[in-house]
Amino acid sequence: INLNNGVSSNFTWTVVDNPNVTGESASSGDIIGQTLTNATTVDQTVVYTVTPTSDPEGCVGSTFTITVTVKPEPVVSNQTSFACSYEPINLILGNDPDGPSATTYNIISIVPHPDITATAGNPVVANGILDTELADDAWKNTNAAQQVVVYTVVPVSADGCEGDPFTVTVTINPEIVINPVPKFDPLCIDGSVEVFGNASGGTAPLSHNWVIDPSSTAVASFLTPTNIPNVVIQAYTPGTVVLVYTVTDDEGCVVSKTVTINVTGNCPEFNAIDPCSCKNDASVDGNDGSFAETLSVTGPGSGPLPAGMTWTVSGIVGAFTDDGAAGPGATGAPIAVGTVLVWNPGTMHYDLIFDHVDAQGFTATVEGPNAPGTPGNFFFTLTNTCFYPDPTLVGPLTVCPGNASFTMEVQGVDPATNQVPAANRFDDDSNPLTSEATLWLDGATGQVNPAAGDFPTGLVTVYYHYDAPDAPGTSSPGCEKTVSFTFNTVDNVPPVAMCTGNVVVELNPNGEAQLTIADIDAPGTSDNCGICEKGISRATTPACVLNCFGSEVLFNCSDLTANYGFGVGVIPVTMRVRDCSVPANEATCVALVTVEDNQPPVAVCKDITINLNASGNASIVPADLDGGSSDNCVGFTLAINNSSFTCANVGDNNVTLTVTDASGNVSNCVATVTVVDNIAPTFTCPANITLNSCNDVV
Repeated sequence: INLNNGVSSNFTWTVVDNPNVTGESASSGDIIGQTLTNATTVDQTVVYTVTPTSDPEGCVGSTFTITVTVKPEPVVSNQTSFACSYEPINLILGNDPDGPSATTYNIISIVPHPDITATAGNPVVANGILDTELADDAWKNTNAAQQVVVYTVVPVSADGCEGDPFTVTVTINPEIVINPVPKFDPLCIDGSVEVFGNASGGTAPLSHNWVIDPSSTAVASFLTPTNIPNVVIQAYTPGTVVLVYTVTDDEGCVVSKTVTINVTGNCPEFNAIDPCSCKNDASVDGNDGSFAETLSVTGPGSGPLPAGMTWTVSGIVGAFTDDGAAGPGATGAPIAVGTVLVWNPGTMHYDLIFDHVDAQGFTATVEGPNAPGTPGNFFFTLTNTCFYPDPTLVGPLTVCPGNASFTMEVQGVDPATNQVPAANRFDDDSNPLTSEATLWLDGATGQVNPAAGDFPTGLVTVYYHYDAPDAPGTSSPGCEKTVSFTFNTVDNVPPVAMCTGNVVVELNPNGEAQLTIADIDAPGTSDNCGICEKGISRATTPACVLNCFGSEVLFNCSDLTANYGFGVGVIPVTMRVRDCSVPANEATCVALVTVEDNQPPVAVCKDITINLNASGNASIVPADLDGGSSDNCVGFTLAINNSSFTCANVGDNNVTLTVTDASGNVSNCVATVTVVDNIAPTFTCPANITLNSCNDVV
């Protein structure tokens, strides 16, 4: 506020403090230059009182006031957002929730990460923009991690008041880059090709999805799952196959692209003219044979191909030039990548001739019919290795006598192809190829069966002749091998006897208890060839004679007081287990059986009548009330709760009889004791009295 009135003057002022406004203060000068801040959401006033003083006279003029209305400023909080690369950030600028609305905004700076660039919208510094200005901005993040772009924005109210700057921080997801391409193009009918998605970027993990677009003119299908980075398709008719490849990252960002694969006529073929035929079994003599091989690229059905094509070796291992040497392992220099196949005018095939080691085999890949690297070239790979099997028989070292069959396992070969002719089976003699085997293995079940009867006793050797399968779809044949296994049919292994340990049996009302084998036979009792007999016997029985082990052991009252060193009433019982061998192998174990009597005695009372004596007393003993009490074991005691009676008890009295056996079991009954007084009273008469008159009183 300029206070200069055209007259040389000095000005001083005071100010009335407004607690809702900051920045005002008393001072002097020609201009009141103060920044006032209204911290509320409504208008506030600041009143300055100004005193002018002339210069140089120093005359003081009249004071005057200046009232300043301070408008509230908009207050907007910082904002954050997230966007995929290339996608609009879809952000609306914030507003003051409880103060003056911001009607426009000033973007005062935009600071993206160095790897972030704008791809859409108009992200520039500008004033007076609306709250939707940033919504269509899009950015690309080429960094491997999420990065941010930061907008600094000043809100402006309808009164033109600017608030404090706030920031808008937008996290940009790394861009997802995909470039789906087939391994080669065109694809021939019934041929297959791998298509590489070449996906990178985004926020891991990435999810993949391939579909065949309806615009495709060729019939095709996937040979692999469609949710993997690289897929394989097979085409069945000519035309084009249009694949749509979509990648979604962990943040939900999505990118799609299409790739078109051309499908032409029938493909050339790649054949081995002289495949190995188990010419040398390295597993037998330790040598690998070196043999000549011819690979040919032909037309369909081994038909001719015209001259002028270029078929080139693009990858090869295990192939050597002919060095002219003889014998196993004779090889020359390796065939080099880049070797061109030679057109044979007689067969009209393109041939590659080399030596290879039979058991090691070779793998060759050729490319054509154009120069290497020409788009649309075909690639063929052929692997040729004779499979020399090395099966191993795994089975039990001991086979139980009497078994009809047992199972062995052929390891080291594929059980799905474990098919052998009937004449090439297990055998128990020195000729493994005999068709009259008495022991043989069922290739489907793995069971070894005797042709008739049981296995012979002692050591038995069986043989297995394995004819390996040819590798499907290749010219790699399988070779043959015979292996043997020896087992013993004599069982010298004793059973395992497991007793439960401590067992409690209770005497019944007859004073008896029974223990069976099942009561002490614990889990773990077993035998390698099966159990033929189990029996139990008191371990206290003298040396066993024939049939001393039975199916049960009986106990009675005498066992309650027996002591065999394990405690009173604890009886050791032996369980014996025998297998089926002759003579039988056997094992024993001991269980400690505690005999208990938990049966209470039977208390039987009888009612009695007793007479008081001349002294007025009577007494009874427990036996007087016993009407035939009993117990399962002999030896019990009687007790009563009242044995003495007086004249005060004349009549019926209830008396409890208690019966206690040797094991402490108790029973009670109540008897009626009738007390009778049958003794008449006695009376002694006084001496005679003489009355002298009728008026005397006695």
